[in-house]
Amino acid sequence: FLLLFIAPLLFHDAWRFPKRELWQLKAPIIANAIILVFLTVLGGGWLVHLLIPILPLPVSIALAAALSPTDPVAVGTILSRIKIPQNLLHVLMGESLFNDASGLVAFKYAVSATMLGSFVLHDAFFNFIYISLVGALTGFILISILDWGTEFIRKRGAGDEIL
Repeated sequence: FLLLFIAPLLFHDAWRFPKRELWQLKAPIIANAIILVFLTVLGGGWLVHLLIPILPLPVSIALAAALSPTDPVAVGTILSRIKIPQNLLHVLMGESLFNDASGLVAFKYAVSATMLGSFVLHDAFFNFIYISLVGALTGFILISILDWGTEFIRKRGAGDEIL
């Protein structure tokens, strides 16, 4: 599911995102992508556990982790209909591109805590860093291959127009 649906959608949104604004607003974007997702996971998990006490807390946290990352397509659609400052728009759109790593790590460790009955914070932290770095590296490699392929095809005359 992630490879077939989420990755292409994120790639498409990241491709259209203004790169200069992404770099300028990297601190609030990354802080929101990490802090807000984990606060949502923990707060939502506790709330689900309070509302449905029969669900164990790790299961409630896993449910909240599955629901916590925002969908960048939905965020873009909603934000296109309202008038907000450009910087805030870029922070919200950028955060929705990066929050999947936080949600995936939270979900993985909530399920692991449910199954094993334990949770190791430093393992989750290093796994989050690993997923983020590998995801960024994979994206960089894929975009480089795509750029090379596009340039290769363009040099062969595919970009010429016939009137």
